[in-house]
Amino acid sequence: MSTKHATRPRKWHHYLLGTVDQRRRLRDVALRQVGLTRCNAPTSLMGRDDLLTPNIVASGAAEILLLSGRLTFVQVGAFDGTSRDDLTSLLTYTGVRGVLVEPQPEPFAELQTRFGDHENLHLANVAIAPEVGQREMFRPRSGESRLASFDRTNLTRHGIAAEDIVCKSVRCTPLDSLLDDLAIERLDILQIDAEGFDLEVLATIDLDRWHPTWLRFEFLHLDSNRLAACLDDLSLRGYRFMVDGYNIAAKACS
Repeated sequence: MSTKHATRPRKWHHYLLGTVDQRRRLRDVALRQVGLTRCNAPTSLMGRDDLLTPNIVASGAAEILLLSGRLTFVQVGAFDGTSRDDLTSLLTYTGVRGVLVEPQPEPFAELQTRFGDHENLHLANVAIAPEVGQREMFRPRSGESRLASFDRTNLTRHGIAAEDIVCKSVRCTPLDSLLDDLAIERLDILQIDAEGFDLEVLATIDLDRWHPTWLRFEFLHLDSNRLAACLDDLSLRGYRFMVDGYNIAAKACS
């Protein structure tokens, strides 16, 4: 004998908003528009930065060191070297070489104070852009900021009033050129935090030449079509992806 289960009547908003998956996607998009995201972490881990790995790419560095005994990383948008996803903790390991890139003069001075005595670390006071030269960078009138960007709307979408935004000229160079100037011979990890300019930075490096094991960049303010094209290109190059907060971590699997 078969048992029939009662079908729950659909509510009015189900007809407007579609299936459960469609409603969840709409919810997540709406949250991102106001700078929020859902979190599925256990309550016991919420706010416990001491128990969480802030950067899966930094964890992946251990595998590279074990296999080859050396590691070279580049961090574009290093700011003052104190962010949770900073890679400078890798400098404590033998065989590690790093490049920290920061165009703003004030946080760059702090990088020099913190890391100027590291022989295996290069500090570059430049912005990464398609061409060598000078370019205007936008930032709050109050001074240096992690929100500084070549895209003015990156600041306004974070609530900074248009009249409180100023522009400063910064020196620019493609990433390929910078690595050649520093005589870098290999690149294992490339991390980018360029406040909406991440894809432009990525376009300045020859991935066929360098083919880093790990790539990590922020996707929050990127155009969805350009991001999709970038991920398609990376996947054809053998990369596979993990979403890490507002960042995409890509690992070369072939």
